[in-house]
Amino acid sequence: MAISRDFKGIWIPRELWLSKALKIGQKLFLVEIDSLDRHQGCYASNKHFSEMFGLTKQRCSQVINELVEAGFVSAEYVRRGSNVERRVLRILDTPIKKTLYPYQGNAKERDPKERDTKRDNAELQILDTFNEIKGNGKYEPVESTLKLIRGRLKEGHAPDELIAVARFMHGKTKTDDWWREHKKFFRPQTIFNGEKYQAYRQEYLEGKEKQQYKEREKELPGDQIMRNIFRGT
Repeated sequence: MAISRDFKGIWIPRELWLSKALKIGQKLFLVEIDSLDRHQGCYASNKHFSEMFGLTKQRCSQVINELVEAGFVSAEYVRRGSNVERRVLRILDTPIKKTLYPYQGNAKERDPKERDTKRDNAELQILDTFNEIKGNGKYEPVESTLKLIRGRLKEGHAPDELIAVARFMHGKTKTDDWWREHKKFFRPQTIFNGEKYQAYRQEYLEGKEKQQYKEREKELPGDQIMRNIFRGT
């Protein structure tokens, strides 16, 4: 099954193409990671990159590690017990990341203040949506709260993801015994707090994956389900 990607064509911005900080292979890996990142991160394995670029899986792993060590990409490992189930790659918020997205409208570069304003608006929209999800009470847009949301956005997490994680955790206040008794902790200061957010996000991704599997089971006839299980699908 082909990997779904946000494919816009072959786009290598001038700033990235002429960058002296990256080798040509690293530039191509960045572009490929970007095209596979659908606001949830790039889940492609070394096997995918190997088939894409005609390199060994070991060499692909090495290139990705180089990008991580150089601060251009983050790599998060989703684990089940001691086993690594998947790797999630994200392009970090660097000048290189900004060049990967063509400017809308005319070709004139946007003013940095305009970018900051849009980020501020995103922070407020996320908080407004959080208040809607919570239902009762309202958290005001004080700097200490917005700073937490801003921190997650700067890490490369999309606004839609932050909202999805918040919805998921709010659902646990109705289904999980601990959360039912501690609803007061469903607040921006908890949900969007650095390390805690990463844990909540992983719970959300695992829950989403289980739901998708259940939906697939409903669609497949019984014999097909068994064949998929034995094939490791």
